[in-house]
Amino acid sequence: MVTTKIYNALKYSLTPFVVSLILHLLIVVLLGHYKQPLIWESGGIADNMLKGKGFCISYARPDESTSWQAPGYPFLLLIMWKIFGQTENAYLMLSLLQALLVSTIVYPVGWLTERWFNSRTTVIVRWIVCFMPLYGWYPTRIVQVSLVMALQPWLLYGWLILASSESWSAWRIFLVGTLTGIGGLFQPIILAPLGILAIICGFRQLMRGNTRVFLVIFFTGILTLLSITPWTIRNYHVHGRLIPIKNSFGKELWMGNNPHATGSAFVEGGIDVTNAYPPVSYKLIGHVSEIELMDALFKESIHYIIQDPAAFLQRFIKKVIWLWTAVPRSLLRSTGDAEAIKFWYLHVGYWSLFLIMVLASRLFWGRFHREYALCLLIYVFVYSIIYGLTIVGNARFRGEMEYIFIPAVSAGIYCTYRKICALYNRNKSQSILNL
Repeated sequence: MVTTKIYNALKYSLTPFVVSLILHLLIVVLLGHYKQPLIWESGGIADNMLKGKGFCISYARPDESTSWQAPGYPFLLLIMWKIFGQTENAYLMLSLLQALLVSTIVYPVGWLTERWFNSRTTVIVRWIVCFMPLYGWYPTRIVQVSLVMALQPWLLYGWLILASSESWSAWRIFLVGTLTGIGGLFQPIILAPLGILAIICGFRQLMRGNTRVFLVIFFTGILTLLSITPWTIRNYHVHGRLIPIKNSFGKELWMGNNPHATGSAFVEGGIDVTNAYPPVSYKLIGHVSEIELMDALFKESIHYIIQDPAAFLQRFIKKVIWLWTAVPRSLLRSTGDAEAIKFWYLHVGYWSLFLIMVLASRLFWGRFHREYALCLLIYVFVYSIIYGLTIVGNARFRGEMEYIFIPAVSAGIYCTYRKICALYNRNKSQSILNL
């Protein structure tokens, strides 16, 4: 029975998946970013590992062991270089892998939509995922974003299945737990909403007397922690303190809270704020360790926040609003490909349509499924806090979790279509009566 259900679910999603895969592969080849890619900090760390220097980067001191970046993507880059060399073939194969993984999003988002709405909205949501602009763009970039985009809906679906079912298996617990930990090693932020959801669902089941389900959630969480523990031990050995995965909060807090802070990582003209107005703490570069520099940046930010708490609150609110709407073009990165400026209207355009359809789904569909409402609330809360405190402006910040809105978008499209059809039929009937 279960096997048949899985087979049918995969079968009905096959066409959108194939179209999505072909489309994303074509975008990778046509854009050709893999020929001369920007590899950012992850590339610098991977290059140092390839040269035998270890997981390090020159930030506070030359070639110093670092926890500035999460380890997942640098190690993936290293693996690709070991196999294909530091050639465009390595970047091409990595981009094609990212395109494949992003294309699989049609499955978990489709299953989540059917869980929360109905089968008709599921058909719509698969095609939305297929043609989602960010899902076409980020597989072409040599950054962790597309992998995080691909993992998140699979992980959410896995946790919800474990948290709501009396039937379970050891392989499912192992898969969800370890993949969540691996996902955290690529982007630690994803652990926050999934962790909150797991805690709420676990205690809810415990209060209902479903001890077995509670234990399933508990042991899955333990597996998640065990998956990141080796890297946590490494960080403790390097820095002498508990850092579960990465530590860049001091820098990011300063970028969003300093005398020249704009709300994004950039000042007018798209120049990085740390380049335009270097922090006072940067005078310590070359004299202190990375972790000490992060501490200094954190203290500098807190000092500024305490000096003017009203301004901090205004910045926080502004950044939250921008996160869920759009950052002005003048405060987006103008270096590199400057894609945020080039495609600003496309990005704002599709997101505006998404927001309108989410509103339409709430107006015409009625109350959301309680589980869906809880997931929406958790994601909006977590991402608002994180980016309200730090910076907004990069499409990937919100893009990594936009999938959670797509089920409501599909319901909005479905409801709007039905309303238009009903209105058309009513007017047509009225015209016939008038005749």
